[in-house]
Amino acid sequence: MGAAKTSSGKKTITKLIIAFIISLLAAYIISVLFDRNLIMYAREVYKGSGAGSGLSGIIKSALSLSSLNGIRLMRIELIFVVLMFICLHFVLNVKKMYAFLFKNRWAVGGILLLFLAVNGFNGNSLSAYDTYVQPGEGSEYIYPVIGRERLIRSDEWLVNSSFSLPAYHNGGIEYGITSIIFDPFLIISDIFRVVFGANAQYSYDWYYKIILTFLVTNELFLLITKKKKLLSLTSTMMITFSSFYLWWGFPPFILFTSGAAVCFYYFFRSDKWWQKALFLYGTAISGYGFVTNLYPAWQVPFGFLLLILLIWVILENIDIIKKYNWKQWLIIGIGIAVFLLAVAYYLYSIRDYIISAMSSVYPGRRRSQGGMSLQLLFDYIPAIFFSVIEPYKMNASESGAIISFFPVPMIMSLYYMIKTKKKDFLVTGLTVISVILLIYCSCGMPPLLAVCTLMSFSTPSRAQSILGVYMVFFFAILFSRYLDAGSLKTAETGKHKQIKRKLRADEDKDRKNLIFSLSAAIITSALSMYIAYRASMGYPERGAFVYFFYGGLFILYALIFYFFFRKISRRRYNILMGLIICICLATGLFVRPVEYGMDAVYSKPAAKEIEKIVKEDPDSVWIAYNTWAVQSFSSICGANTINRVNTSPDIELWEKVDPEHKYEDIYNRYAHIEADFSADDQTSFTLNVDDNFTIHIAYEDLEKLDIDYIISTEAIDAPNDFFDLENIYQEGNIYIYKVNYK
Repeated sequence: MGAAKTSSGKKTITKLIIAFIISLLAAYIISVLFDRNLIMYAREVYKGSGAGSGLSGIIKSALSLSSLNGIRLMRIELIFVVLMFICLHFVLNVKKMYAFLFKNRWAVGGILLLFLAVNGFNGNSLSAYDTYVQPGEGSEYIYPVIGRERLIRSDEWLVNSSFSLPAYHNGGIEYGITSIIFDPFLIISDIFRVVFGANAQYSYDWYYKIILTFLVTNELFLLITKKKKLLSLTSTMMITFSSFYLWWGFPPFILFTSGAAVCFYYFFRSDKWWQKALFLYGTAISGYGFVTNLYPAWQVPFGFLLLILLIWVILENIDIIKKYNWKQWLIIGIGIAVFLLAVAYYLYSIRDYIISAMSSVYPGRRRSQGGMSLQLLFDYIPAIFFSVIEPYKMNASESGAIISFFPVPMIMSLYYMIKTKKKDFLVTGLTVISVILLIYCSCGMPPLLAVCTLMSFSTPSRAQSILGVYMVFFFAILFSRYLDAGSLKTAETGKHKQIKRKLRADEDKDRKNLIFSLSAAIITSALSMYIAYRASMGYPERGAFVYFFYGGLFILYALIFYFFFRKISRRRYNILMGLIICICLATGLFVRPVEYGMDAVYSKPAAKEIEKIVKEDPDSVWIAYNTWAVQSFSSICGANTINRVNTSPDIELWEKVDPEHKYEDIYNRYAHIEADFSADDQTSFTLNVDDNFTIHIAYEDLEKLDIDYIISTEAIDAPNDFFDLENIYQEGNIYIYKVNYK
């Protein structure tokens, strides 16, 4: 027996070594396909402007050992990890492997985070700056390791980075005591910086909330589905691998909603006092994060979901709660008091920002009655290709949707609840709020009702995405309560006539169910395709390709809906979950690029020059001329650039050149700001879109803004009687001028 085990162990080790070698060689070859030159060539061929003669040269060059630079080695490393995981399916017992991964899922998440952070990877599209600032100049890491930069994610690489990157680059983020108390993971962030450097800290801060969201949301679905692992994993991926979650920059309300519900649940189920204290702390952290992330458009519909989940947790634990004594209620009271004090302190500390934002034209005065957005829920259908093909009508973020299969999960859950006559608070509560959201997103609400339900603070285009999240909860409930494959038993055959008659009756029912399922699946898929097509006005483009595109999707989703309607079995259940997981992976796997560090900014020659000037003249004021992105680039490099994005209106600044507040409705908003010189010697403002305006500065008003330096992507010729421009730097497409006032 022992000899057999030893022999089996040796065979496994041999297979692992072979898998390692195969994965490494395959990763080296496959990495060629992610070479930037090859990708650019393929795009040109796709557009019809490429020449076939260059392909062999590019592939030959990419396969050469001389091409093994840093970025290629990182690419091989990432591909190797994926291929090795795939190979393990042929080496190890698959059931045991996944059981091990599930049991140690939190440790696996930690190892993944450590791997990403140590390698300095992040998912920000910092490479987008190469489009605007000295294209092609800088280190080899100005391009993504894998994937491509996403210009549409400007909220990250253009806005957030202009505030956060300087701190990472110059010594690390400084956190207040309240931030550390309500986000203890920040302590680990500083450890990563000390041990592995700034790139590792930035990588850790980028990925830890994403991985945490996945793990915590999975825990929530495990509670709802009574620990059905595959269903919980599928439901989690329908949210976290959706085009909504990935294109919209990982909305934090998913983490805070799941975290609050999970911690609140285990607070009641824990026996030891320290566990109760820990879970109460987790509930407070999640609640604090939910309240202090001030974005009402998502906060309101997510708030309804959180409320339903918390009530559900209380009802699930009502027998335990009834037995609580005064000491336990005192602990709960203290926890609530600390939470409320922390929220109050935070809101008080940013009161100026809140007042400024609420009094702004955009988004402060934005109010909505809803309407005309329900069709966007069907964008989950074409969203599977959003990382490859650009949406036809809107950008990828606006077209992002939860993989929800709307409205089938809600209708079927409600139907089965009524049919089985079982009281289910989750189904009832989710249905009530879903109906409110359906009314708001489809035909809209009267003003008074919109205000009373707080939906006026949201917008229909944002609320419909959260309605998609509700559908995922219906999906989890449907397959865990009413279509529970785990409880199905295979009919036993026998010789008795009674059993045979029962089997024949079951076959007749199954035949009818088959016909119904096929018909319902075809109709549902056809209607969904039609609505998705009309909503996108012929996505992805008009012509024969549209019919091929939607034809393929019709077959895919007809198959999925067939398994929805078909009498469930373990085999069909596994196929359905497998299909949905594949859709999730196809939808989300390549949305975000994998980039290394912050070289896309700081390795640029212009970055070094800006840092040098700022070091010599730290109090200088800058403005970016006739450009959209350079103002953020210069801010990242330390320059006090007045026209970087205004997250809240800077009324005091702009009233220097508009003392009569003639243009206040234009600059009193969250906005990206462009600047040029006025053609008629008067300063004016032009609103381009809701979150973008241009200031046309009169020559005589430049000094009123205290401008010391002008940075531009073009040479500036500005003959005037008020100042001279001294060109102190020019390299690539970047010009820096020192302003000398007369």
